[in-house]
Amino acid sequence: IVNFGVPSVVCLPVGAAQFTDSTTIADGTASTFKYKWNFGDGGVDSVKNPLHNYTATGTYNVKLSVTSQYGCVKDTTIAMSNIYSQPHVAFTFSDKVCLRDTAKTLSTQFTETGPNSSSLAPAKYFWNFGDGGSDTTASPKHKYVLKGIDTVTYWVISNVGCMSDTAKQTITINPLPTANFVTAAANNYCENRPITFTDKAVDSSITTGVTISKWYWDMGNGTTLTPTGGFNTSFNQYFNAYGVYNVKMAVQNSIGCNSDTLTKAVTVNPQPHPGFILPEICLSDATADFIDTSTIANNNTIPSYLWNFNAA
Repeated sequence: IVNFGVPSVVCLPVGAAQFTDSTTIADGTASTFKYKWNFGDGGVDSVKNPLHNYTATGTYNVKLSVTSQYGCVKDTTIAMSNIYSQPHVAFTFSDKVCLRDTAKTLSTQFTETGPNSSSLAPAKYFWNFGDGGSDTTASPKHKYVLKGIDTVTYWVISNVGCMSDTAKQTITINPLPTANFVTAAANNYCENRPITFTDKAVDSSITTGVTISKWYWDMGNGTTLTPTGGFNTSFNQYFNAYGVYNVKMAVQNSIGCNSDTLTKAVTVNPQPHPGFILPEICLSDATADFIDTSTIANNNTIPSYLWNFNAA
């Protein structure tokens, strides 16, 4: 009895089809059989269990002829139509993100154009994010922790076990802008005197054309500012009381990347409060002794004095 098994699924583009002979004969001389296979696409073979590669979908009439040691010939034909074309996939992913932000899958596509396409769908998903990370969900998200340009790779296995082609897209992971500022004061950082703050924030995005577009300041004294400016622009701030103020600055660039918050301690010194006691003197006295009563709020020593006696 001539019979053989056909594969349950054949996936292109490899198209490998393993055929298994199960022919029997009553006298037990099956080991002497001679085989002639015709795979229906012009291909032939003469081994017991051949492996044949198909190159296109369709229905193929596979015929096996078996010759016994006595020259008796019998054959059988099986129609095989379970050949599937390779699925094609496509996707769109965030093309640029900020460092430590989450990149998202925006869309995916799955197409199969063979005669069996109506029954096919993705069953398993495979993502490689180019930084060592991977995922097996349909629409993943991924957080990048290193700046650079990576390639996202995507492929699937269909519900009949065929692997798709591979889709790729590059993604730019932009470093965060860096907040920075310097201070200067013509009056030695004293209360009620102007202190100049100069922007030194920089952006080093990989994506071209990106600039710092927003500035956020917390002066540590209840004042918050959102000035427009740029590198090396300055403004003055007054502090009405002495002390140490933790001034905070953060910036955002034109693609929405936010810097870490920079905090710098600015020490504001108290103003001295001058005072003195007038002496009682006579015109004939040789000298007049003025007694200083000046104070400074933090009890620091007053280092120098300037007296003007308005004497003619």
